[in-house]
Order: sequence, then C-alpha cells, then structure tokens
Amino acid sequence: MYYKDYDPTIHDIYLYGAGNIGYPIGLNPNSLIYGASADFASVIPRYRAFTGTGPIPIPPEAGITSLPNYYNIKDNPLYIVIGDKTISGNIHYSPNKSSDSFGAFGIDPTAKYTGTTTAYPALSLTLWNNTLSGFCSYGPYTGMYNCVPLNQITGSTAYNKPKYFLGSPEIPGFAAGSTQYQILTNDYGIMDLMGVGPTMSQPIAKKISPSVLIQDMKDQGMTFEYNRIGLSQNQISVACTNVYLWDGNDKIIPLQKLIAGYSFLNNPYIISPNTINGIFSRYIDGVTAAAVWTGDSSSQILYMKNNSLYFVASIASGGAGIVDVFGGNVAFVSGPCYVTDALPLYGNLENRLIDKNHYYYPLNQGLTLATQIDFTYLQNALNNLNASANSLYQKWIN
Repeated sequence: MYYKDYDPTIHDIYLYGAGNIGYPIGLNPNSLIYGASADFASVIPRYRAFTGTGPIPIPPEAGITSLPNYYNIKDNPLYIVIGDKTISGNIHYSPNKSSDSFGAFGIDPTAKYTGTTTAYPALSLTLWNNTLSGFCSYGPYTGMYNCVPLNQITGSTAYNKPKYFLGSPEIPGFAAGSTQYQILTNDYGIMDLMGVGPTMSQPIAKKISPSVLIQDMKDQGMTFEYNRIGLSQNQISVACTNVYLWDGNDKIIPLQKLIAGYSFLNNPYIISPNTINGIFSRYIDGVTAAAVWTGDSSSQILYMKNNSLYFVASIASGGAGIVDVFGGNVAFVSGPCYVTDALPLYGNLENRLIDKNHYYYPLNQGLTLATQIDFTYLQNALNNLNASANSLYQKWIN
C-alpha cells in the first residue's frame, strides 16, 4: 500500500540486502512493532519484490528505500502459522486450491477439502526458524480449504453452510461433484502439512476477537461512534492505537480506526462480526495520504499489546470511497476475522490440526482451549444471538 508518511526506518518490518529486495536478512530494530518480534516467526516470510505497481505515480527521484511504498509483492500471499501442521491465508489470493473453488476478491470465496495437493501445489514453503536467524522449509501442503465433507463434522451442521462443488478433474479422485460444509468464513482457508514428516515448530499466531480489541480501545479512552444500519445491524467505529496493517510489501502501517458491524439477525450462517474494516485517511489537505491495491490481499490487521502480536483479520479486499458512515472519504481494507464474539470462528474446531490455545474472545478471560463443553455452550449462545448482541451494544454505550 501507499502511505504518505512512509519512513523505512520505522515502517519496514525487516532489513534487506542489495537492491532492497529478496528475503529479509534480519529484523529492523526500529520497526514500530519490533518489541513484539518474538511473534514474527508466526508470519511466513516473503521474497520482497517490486512487481505490483499501484495507483500513485513513482517520483523520478525515488530511491530504492522508497520503492516499497509504490509497489506490492505481487502473487505472493502472506500466510500465518496456526498449528504445528497448519497455516492459514486468503483463499482468493492463494493458487493452491481446487479448480471448482468459488468466488474471488472477497465475494464468497470457498474451497473444498481434498487432503492432497492441487494443480498449483504448495510443495515447499520457507519459514523463519525459531530464533529468526535463518530459514527452514516445510511441505507439501494440502490444497487450501474452508469446507469439509460431512464425515469430518461431529454433531449438527446447523451452523455450517452446505456448498456444492462441481468437481475438480485435475485432482485424482475428486472429479465428481460433491457437497461439503463450510467451517470458516468466506475467503479464509487453511492448508495442512501432508504426511508424517517434520512438523512446524514456529510460535502459533495469537488470534483476538474484534470485540476484545474494541473494548480495549474503549478502556484506553479512544473515541467511539455508533450507527444503526436499518433494522438489523449496529455499526461501531473506534479510533485506534497500536493497531496496524502488515501490508503488501511487509511494511507496518498504523490504522486510524476500525469499523465492525453487529448483526441482529438470527441467521445460523452469520456470526457477527465476521469481517472488519481498517480505515485510513484517503486525502490530507488535498494530497493523497493512503491507497491500497492488488497485492494488499492477505495483509494482516494486528494489535500489539505487552510486546505480543494479536491477529484480528486477514485482508480480502480494499479500495477507496465513502465506506465510513460517520463521514469521510477514506481508504480502507476489509477482511474475515479470525475470531468472533460467540466462538472461535472455526466451526468444528476440535477436528482440525490447528492449535486451540490461541483464541481470545469475550466468553472467556483469556486464551482458551476449545473443548466440547465450550462448543455446547457456544451453540446455545448462537441460538440467542439477538439478545447477546443487544446486551453487548448496551454495555458499550453505557
């Protein structure tokens, strides 16, 4: 993304060698989030490149230190580690999925589970070692998915939307059509290490509910605004501190505010808020202040607290326009949340290969292991979503 006040001294997360490209050669000790560097190994490093041009003209005098502000790393998704055999990312931006996957660019992207590789496989991915002193590789990974067959679901499928996949002849054994059930939100998927070889030892990314973050902002005295949208939703806007976008060229950019919508619909397929918007000023004194474009997909909204990183959402779309109902022509990013108020976003969490101790949401006082008791309680909570959302709203406005 482009950020008017970009300063590589504080906004670059990593240090690079000749040409300011390639894999990182170390950490930037002056980065705005360097204090949380122990969590950097949760984010899979990328090869910095100047391949995805944006909408802001590049000044003729621009040197290599400023180029990351005008280019994104094209076609190289940002993944995070969520278990010793599992990573996650955005479906639309990952080539490693079946040909009968649905949607693109934030419009209902879903992909089926096959347990095997695809026509564009992730045979090996480069990760940081635990000391951030070098790299190691793992693979191959299954195709990315957020839907699973019925035999991988325990109990009711009431909160899992059925999806019919037409068939993917490029994957042996999966040419025929079939129905699977969605266990994650749109455009958010996971990939599992295949086989019985080495597992990943990197730290697991900590995920946080938007409501926990919003309440923390309120407790710090940040400005809040509320707006009722029709009869079915409240929208909450909050100014931010220590909330950032890890962007499309591995820069860390402060977010000015977050906007989340809380639905009052008792729809079994909606667990609010399941997406969140990060907001920047589009113009300041008539000059472009921020812009997002292709390549910012899979960026991360994160919160730094007590020298730890808490991951809020992965970016599925972005752009510019009047998306803030409270006023202002803004630049924005938007994407699926990792955790919702009612439960960790993963339906049937107990059946996946992810780490279950890294979800922070309002129904508990800290990180929690999601046991079957949690799921029984959380399904009951979903059945009373309308009352729960109203109660939460009243708590915030009082």
